[in-house]
This record gives sequence, structure tokens and C-alpha cells, in this order.
Amino acid sequence: MLASKVTPNAYTYSVLIETLAGDPDPKFLAVAKNVGREDEAKQFLEDMKAKGFEPDEKAVREVLMGRRGPMVRSLFNILFGK
Repeated sequence: MLASKVTPNAYTYSVLIETLAGDPDPKFLAVAKNVGREDEAKQFLEDMKAKGFEPDEKAVREVLMGRRGPMVRSLFNILFGK
């Protein structure tokens, strides 16, 4: 994508992160964490909250039902401080 001068969007990053995090090889999880940039996600959430956004824990649980792993735990930690 970058070679074609196409900038990846949020969807592209989410697919990349999910794919890397779901691979059983631990080295891919490390790559997913680098791409995920938890600090940036926390800052983005704070900016959204300042504009009135509040994440709905019940809705997030429904969407992620049946999914487990470090990425899901990180997401809950970012959104709800858990």
C-alpha cells in the first residue's frame, strides 16, 4: 500500500492487528502490539470522551463475544480501565 502511495485507514490497521494477534506464533503478537500503539489509542479515546463519547460496555461485549486473548484484554483496558 505504501509503495502505491495509498495511506492505510483505520479498517486496514484493525484487520492487520487482528490477523497478527490471532496467529499462534508469539512473534506475530509482538508485531501486533507495535502496530496497535496502545498509548495513541488511549489518547484518541480521551479526545473522544472530551467531545461527549462514552463507550458502551454491553455493546462491546456483544461484538467481542467468544473472542479471547491479549488484544481483547487490551481493548477492555483502554475503553473501561479493566
